[in-house]
Amino acid sequence: GSGIADFVLGFPSGGQTIQGDDSGLYHRNNARWWVNDEVRINPNLTVNVGLRWEYDAPACEKNNHLDNFDPATSTIIMAGTLFTGESNSPAFFGFPVRSSNCSTINRDLHAYAPRFGFAYSLPGRRNTVIRGGYGIFNDVIQMNILNDTRANFPYALFPNITYTNPYVVNPTATIQQSFAPGAVLPPPGFKAIDQNLRIPYSQHASLAIEHQFGAPIMVSIGGTWLHNVGFFSQTNLNIPLANGTL
Repeated sequence: GSGIADFVLGFPSGGQTIQGDDSGLYHRNNARWWVNDEVRINPNLTVNVGLRWEYDAPACEKNNHLDNFDPATSTIIMAGTLFTGESNSPAFFGFPVRSSNCSTINRDLHAYAPRFGFAYSLPGRRNTVIRGGYGIFNDVIQMNILNDTRANFPYALFPNITYTNPYVVNPTATIQQSFAPGAVLPPPGFKAIDQNLRIPYSQHASLAIEHQFGAPIMVSIGGTWLHNVGFFSQTNLNIPLANGTL
């Protein structure tokens, strides 16, 4: 059939609705410090060494409206203090619940980023210099990633709805019926973030040789190396693993 025609006639094949409120009042702390020094070892060699430390705290929500999920224990992790009767309750679809810090994610205090660089001019050839360096550069955990722990039940529900309308000659379920108050909705999905989330980083290294032919001309030949570590990825826990188990 035609998707546009189904929409005009009001016969959906699927959709997503929202119940509750996924907005929030977030706050987080950030800190940076660094030290560096440049040392002239001899007339031909200069070395630059530095160390940077960065702290990006996981976000907290003013009213503790955040929850996370531990797939290892099938436990829902709630920000703040639990209320009596929340664990294994219908509001959490029978899942066990435990309390956590305000962000449900542990802090990463190990985001150190050393930097090193050097410049070496060849003896007797001051117009030829070898330059190189290595450094670690930390990424920043963006708020839109942390926001996933806000759009979970019981604060907000995003159930995906699929209908059999596309497979019948005369559709029966209308948009009005499907999204009417009290309509039967499937269990919602749940988004989770690794509790031990670590700040991703990139390793950069470079090496080049430069030669000054004259006042207006300089030639540089070099290369760079880049390696990313711990960058974010998403996994669907409902997809069977390679051995066929869930």
